[in-house]
Amino acid sequence: MQARYQRLAVILTLASGLAAQAQSSPPQAIQILPNPAGPGAMTPQLSQADGRQFMLWQEPLTPGKRRGGLALRFAELVDGSWSEARSLVEGRELLGNWADFPIMGLGSEGQMLASWLARSGAGGHAYGIELASSLDAGQSWRRLGKAHDDDSPSEHGFVSIIPEGTGFRMFWLDGREMSKEGGQMALRSMLVGAGLGPEQVLDADVCSCCQTDAVRTPNGAIVVYRDHLAGEIRDISIIRETEAGWSEPARVADDNWLMPACPVNGPSAAAHGDNLAVAWFTAPEGETRVQLAISADSGENFSAPIVIDDVRPLGRVCLAAGKEGALLGWLANTGEVAVFRLQLVNWQGELGPSMDLASTSLDRASGFPQVLLQGEEVLIAWRDAEGIQSAKTSLAFLRIIPR
Repeated sequence: MQARYQRLAVILTLASGLAAQAQSSPPQAIQILPNPAGPGAMTPQLSQADGRQFMLWQEPLTPGKRRGGLALRFAELVDGSWSEARSLVEGRELLGNWADFPIMGLGSEGQMLASWLARSGAGGHAYGIELASSLDAGQSWRRLGKAHDDDSPSEHGFVSIIPEGTGFRMFWLDGREMSKEGGQMALRSMLVGAGLGPEQVLDADVCSCCQTDAVRTPNGAIVVYRDHLAGEIRDISIIRETEAGWSEPARVADDNWLMPACPVNGPSAAAHGDNLAVAWFTAPEGETRVQLAISADSGENFSAPIVIDDVRPLGRVCLAAGKEGALLGWLANTGEVAVFRLQLVNWQGELGPSMDLASTSLDRASGFPQVLLQGEEVLIAWRDAEGIQSAKTSLAFLRIIPR
């Protein structure tokens, strides 16, 4: 076991002027956090609010037999260790999808909202979004039923959840129109409080199976997603909440990625005050890269995109944000394995050193890594051949400008 943890050691790479010396730098250990996820566990998702941090995941009810049913479980990080796992829901109808995973949103005073996918009776690829809420930090849960008023045999998923007032705002991709001639996947939103509010269509034509992400800024909520534009262009768009209502979709950057199918590789967003960062994977003309753009006005305007990785990355980005800048995680490509890599980018767009955290497979089973930032502490989770892994490190290893 010790040898395994040593393989997960951090490789600290110094800034550009010291890059050659960095190759011989000694590894800096990260602190592995043993977690209660069982054999075959997948889709870890991290969330935090009011100093509390949780991890949500799915695992087979019978190890090695996903068709026998899944359990949706979660744990809280308490005094540096994960609590025992608690089951939120179990059943054969739960859908385990490497890219379309359950989400847990956290509010104040112990409020929580969880979403997961459940197969519909129509079979095939039809599934819906189920919801449950808690008012006591996950000690008890109340099932809310389907998130949407549509029961058509279509796909609904790729959820994002953020707090709003005493409830939550959720966003999702809704495929009810795709069964009709000329119908497209839509981005919808709804307020979830004591009940389910009316649904709103924010964009009637979006990419069909990329993750959404949402954050709240001082000027209101924003949601980012992969759009479906004329000519099969699959660029990242943003919709902002304004005093006049939801804005029209606007591209974060004009990649002009011509892609005839969904790449299953959505964006991530994180905000600190008016500063907002959005990261994403793109591949115009076959040139794959991970990019990041920064806004100083809550997403109304963005800097030119910064190329973070153009050496055949897998993408699958995750973001956290703090006073100094945005902390970006993604799956880099070494040619033999994928590497979960972190990089700090300050709010002026300057790149700090990168940190390779762990290796995993190049295939889709490795899923999407996760990162949270709380003060100086960085919490991470990912999936490898042995299951879900979690660890923490210090932001000091990624400092751009010494204090």
